Order: sequence, then structure tokens, then C-alpha cells
Amino acid sequence: MPRSPRLDPGNWVPEFSAEDEQGRLVSLGDFAERWVLLYFYVADGRPGCEAQALGYRRLFEEIRAQGAVVLAMSADPPASHAAAKARLALPFTLLTDERHAIAQAYGAWGTRMILGETITGVLRSHFVIMPGCRLMEARVGVSASDSAAIALETLQGRAFS
Repeated sequence: MPRSPRLDPGNWVPEFSAEDEQGRLVSLGDFAERWVLLYFYVADGRPGCEAQALGYRRLFEEIRAQGAVVLAMSADPPASHAAAKARLALPFTLLTDERHAIAQAYGAWGTRMILGETITGVLRSHFVIMPGCRLMEARVGVSASDSAAIALETLQGRAFS
């Protein structure tokens, strides 16, 4: 399997379109004039993934006050996302990357060790995207509990990492 690309601050990020939790098509270009916090997670219902989502929920108003939207992405289908969004009362959009093409394009796909076993899959990550769809910060392999706070600090600082 080819290695996922790395994105550098200031460079354009890959455009994408994906279904949201209601089956509607959402494109990154829909938010071209806004700051975007895009995060990738493994799957709905996993403890670490829920911790990451709850971190973004807890900081959502502060993120929104910075003029940003939150987009979360995994391979789960829209129905699973709808259930997770309702169960966790998430105020942001959950997107489906069923074939992992978007995760691969962002460098959020690769190998990691879990309990001594090498697994290929989504790497917990977040990307702070500036208006105009340029990257401010990429964090691949970020901690579930720290992702939202780190992304918010980046937004508040508005400086390249």
C-alpha cells in the first residue's frame, strides 16, 4: 500500500465531497470562506472516538466563536453517524469516507500498533484549514482527549505550526 501524503502548512488541502449523517452531499468547498476543523476518527461507538467527539462538543461554542466549523469523518455509513450524533448530542457534521480515499489524501491513513499487532487504518488526526482551503495545522496521531483543545489553540493563535 502506498504511503499517505503529508500536507504542509500553507499548501492547498485536497478538495472532497462526502455524505453527511442525513445522506446529503457536503463538500469542503461549501466552507471555502470559513475556518474548518476537520478531524478523522476510527469508528462511531469506540471509546476513544467518542472521547474525541465529546471534546469537540465541549469546545464547540468557542470554536464557533472563532468563525470555524467542525467536520468529523470516518468510514461509518450515514445511518451510524445519525445514531452517534443523536446519542452524543453532537452539534457538528459527521461525514462518511467509506473507501478511505479522503483519509488517504489527507495522510490520515496508515499503520499503527494496537496491542502488539500492526493495523492499517485511520490515524486519529485533525486538520485546521484556513479560509481559501489552505492548511494551517495537521496533527496526525493526535490524542483523542487533546485533539479539540489543540485545534482550538491553533485557531486562537492564527499562526502556522
